Amino acid sequence: MDCFTACSSASTDVNPYDTKWKKSAEYPPDKDSQWEGRQWERDEWKMAHNALRGEMKDLHAAIMAGVERGSLKAHEVNALQDAWVQHKEHLLSNHQNKAEIVMGALSERINVGEKMVNEHKKVSKKMDELDQAFASLQVLSSPDGLLRSFGTYQEELLKVLDYEEHNELILMRYFFAPQEFRPVVEAILSKTPASAVGSLIYYAGDEEFFEFMKQEGMSTFSWYWELRGKRNKFEDNFVQPLQAVASGAQTNTCGLC
Repeated sequence: MDCFTACSSASTDVNPYDTKWKKSAEYPPDKDSQWEGRQWERDEWKMAHNALRGEMKDLHAAIMAGVERGSLKAHEVNALQDAWVQHKEHLLSNHQNKAEIVMGALSERINVGEKMVNEHKKVSKKMDELDQAFASLQVLSSPDGLLRSFGTYQEELLKVLDYEEHNELILMRYFFAPQEFRPVVEAILSKTPASAVGSLIYYAGDEEFFEFMKQEGMSTFSWYWELRGKRNKFEDNFVQPLQAVASGAQTNTCGLC
């Protein structure tokens, strides 16, 4: 099952003016007008989510291709297992940044509760279950069992991402001005693994990421010094191997591979 068009939660946009969210009169929900002209797609929060969506979509396509062909070759098993390790690292770092950095900032002004953190724990449990499914992949066998498990996982994660975008992300834009939230974005990027940063850039696209850099006051020097390299490495280590699995491309001369 491909959930990217079929699976969306029933979430509706939160009402930021509901008094239950306001922690004190000092911080009213009146900052939304300061975000005018700043696209949702260019928030680090949204960009990170879209990167996770992109990774899941590419992983799903590669697994599905293996099912359709009826078996996996050795290099395809390795590619899927390596991609899963990278995706898991990305998601766990995203959860950690939300719990330690984002929630800390939001809770200063908003009564956000623990729903986001609790939902992350549910997804992490499904990730632990998938560890075994990926580890059990066999050469010359079909990954149909993995496909079913991965479909359940991606459905759950997509609902969580959708929930955050309809709730905490909206609340953030009402209770924080862009310049007030910039230190949070900087802290997140400083703690995000290189592969996850590369993923964010790759799935956003260079042009959109350049606009994000301008928006966040990042120097163009950082692009040439480190960011471009992180994008290239992610493409080499995650995207291209999965594309090879999806297309059935031969990557070596091994008889079984």
